[in-house]
Amino acid sequence: MKLQDRTILVTGGGTGIARAVALKAAAEGASVVVCGRRLDPLEEVVARVESAGGRASAVSGDVTREADCIRIAEHARGAFGSIDILFNNAGMICREKPVHATTLKEWEDTFSVNVTGTFLMSRAVLPGMLARRSGAIIHNASYVGLAGGEAIAAYAASKGAVVLLTRSMALDYATAGIRVNCVCPGSVDTPMLDREMEEMGGAETVRPLFAQKHPLGRIGTSEEVAAAVIFLASDDAAFITGTALPIDGGRLA
Repeated sequence: MKLQDRTILVTGGGTGIARAVALKAAAEGASVVVCGRRLDPLEEVVARVESAGGRASAVSGDVTREADCIRIAEHARGAFGSIDILFNNAGMICREKPVHATTLKEWEDTFSVNVTGTFLMSRAVLPGMLARRSGAIIHNASYVGLAGGEAIAAYAASKGAVVLLTRSMALDYATAGIRVNCVCPGSVDTPMLDREMEEMGGAETVRPLFAQKHPLGRIGTSEEVAAAVIFLASDDAAFITGTALPIDGGRLA
């Protein structure tokens, strides 16, 4: 098992990509802590892990709040002793929003979750990793953080910030044995994408358009992104840090 005897903390952990990462990490031997604003989906993930013989714990919290991030990290350490892997997944998007149509609140909320939340949660787990001189942190960015995108100005800018935060952290902590990478998915079949498609005219109309934008001709799955996250968290990626890994069906190509 790739993650035997390790603990992973997953933010936004009740649905979509985070849920897939939590379940796959548990299948690879990790103890799993999932956090998010709503407790019900987190507890469902815990039940799935435990029913398969794994160990898991749920904690509610808001990654935009410093005190919550500290409490989440303390909960994880109390449950399983240490945090070996952090997957920063919590995020939000405002669609159909070029700059002139983006309110200040939408801009600030997007950066608060996508960037500040990633910063705060990373800062909360780093002291333990520094003390052990080991750890892996993976951020969830986006292909638009590498190339930009139409009518999602705040989201693209925030994900670009996550990419450069990844590279800066990788340099800061390389000699401490802590690797920092990010994944950059294209369109992935998640509840968040479902909500976006409804806002844009409905899944029946919009889904084929999303699929056509990817050279592989389809939308990705949460499990495909999870496989890349587990790889980056594992010893298979021991010589990889500072990488922004596209998982985009060829879109950036």
